This record gives sequence, structure tokens and C-alpha cells, in this order.
Amino acid sequence: MRARFTRSFLAQIIGLRVNYRYLEQDDPDLYLNKVKFIEDNDVDNMDLYFVEEEYCPNGQLLKTVDLVANGSNVSNKFRFLGSMARVPR
Repeated sequence: MRARFTRSFLAQIIGLRVNYRYLEQDDPDLYLNKVKFIEDNDVDNMDLYFVEEEYCPNGQLLKTVDLVANGSNVSNKFRFLGSMARVPR
């Protein structure tokens, strides 16, 4: 059986730091809709914190995951993107 793994998954397996730019190939929709927007725009007024929210299909919040310790109180867009890329999906 042949298997093809994403760059971010392979980087984690061999112990490399995962770069958020890997998402451009690994998950193009996420990259274009979220990562690229955050990267290209001023997000200071967006309340961007080190948390990732997961929703069910009907839009109800399922859970909130801190990407770093005390993530709901820290804001820095490039650190956020790097942390987001390292969260297992």
C-alpha cells in the first residue's frame, strides 16, 4: 500500500519544527481562507489569540484548544500561525 504524508506530518515525525507555510500544500483551503488573510492583514483589532476553536457542522462551538500556555491572553500573528500549524488535525 502506498501512502503519501503531508510535509507538516513528516516534519513532526522526524522532529523538525513545523512551519505554517507547509499548510499551503497540506491544506490549501485553510491556507487561503485563514493563514493568508492573517499573514497579509493587520489583525491587531481582531482579538487574535493563541486558541483554536472547533465547531460542529451546525455552527455550535465544540471546544477551544489553547495553542500555547494561557493562549487566550497572548496575541502575535506569526507566533499564532506557527502554533496553529503544530496542532494535530
